[in-house]
Amino acid sequence: MKIIMFYITALILLSCHMKNSKFKNELVIQDFIKDNFNDYKHVHDTLNNIIENRVKMKFKSAKSLISKTGFNVDKLIILNKDKTKLYTTVNSINSIKAIGSSDLIQSLYGVKIDGRWYVFIGHQNLIAMRDSYKYDKYEPFTWDEISFMAHEQMFGRYISIDKSGSLIIDYGQLDKDTGVRELTGKIPGEYTTPDDAFISFNAEYYESQTLDSIEIAQIKEDLEAGKNKPKDPIKKLTWWDRLRGKEVPIFETDEWKEYIRSKNQGK
Repeated sequence: MKIIMFYITALILLSCHMKNSKFKNELVIQDFIKDNFNDYKHVHDTLNNIIENRVKMKFKSAKSLISKTGFNVDKLIILNKDKTKLYTTVNSINSIKAIGSSDLIQSLYGVKIDGRWYVFIGHQNLIAMRDSYKYDKYEPFTWDEISFMAHEQMFGRYISIDKSGSLIIDYGQLDKDTGVRELTGKIPGEYTTPDDAFISFNAEYYESQTLDSIEIAQIKEDLEAGKNKPKDPIKKLTWWDRLRGKEVPIFETDEWKEYIRSKNQGK
C-alpha cells in the first residue's frame, strides 16, 4: 500500500513540475515582452495594420481570418540584430462555439526594405486545438491563452531559456529562415538584389491572391453548416484521474488563473 501511495504521489509531483516548467518559461517570455515591447511597439502596430488591410481586401493568405471575430499579431516579436528581419505569429480567435474546437496560429515573417516592412505568412501554421489545454473545447481561447500556445509551440525555433532564466534569441536561424529562397521560393540570382526579389514577390503574389465572391460565399456556407454540428460532452478530470497522474489542462490550473489575475491587476 505504501509503495502504491508513493507512486501516486510521485506522479502528481511530476505532473505539477511539468506544468510549472512550462509556466516558468512563459513568465520569462512575458518579462522579455515587458522590457522590450516599447522598443518595437511601432513595428507591432505596423504588422497589425498590414494584416488588417489584407483581411479587408480578402486575400487568400488571410482567408482563415474571415471566419474569425478577431486576430492579433503576438506581442512577442523576434528581431535580428540589425532590426531588418523579424518573426512572430498572427493569432486568430473564432468566437462561434458551434463550428469547431480550434483556433488558429500562423507564422509571420517580416523583411524591412527602405524603411518599409514586407510581411510573409510562413509555411508553419498551427490549428490550435483547445481540448488539451482546457475542459470546454467549444470555448475559444482567450488572447492570453492562444499567445501562450504560440510561444510554446511556434517560437521554439528562435528562442530558448538558459539556466539563469534569460531568453536567448537564435539570430543565425532567424537570418537563415528569412532569406529570399526561404520566404519566396525564388532563386536569389534571378534578381539584381535580394531586396528586388522580396518586393517583386510581394507584388506578384498578392495580386493573385484576392478571393472572388464565389470563394467568399463558400466559406460563409461552410461556417453556417458548421453551426449545427452536435457537440461532444464536456469532460472534466475526476479525483481518480488526478490520482492516476493525469494532468489538469494548464488553463484550468490554479497557477494559470492566478497568473492571469496578477497580469490583469498590473495593467
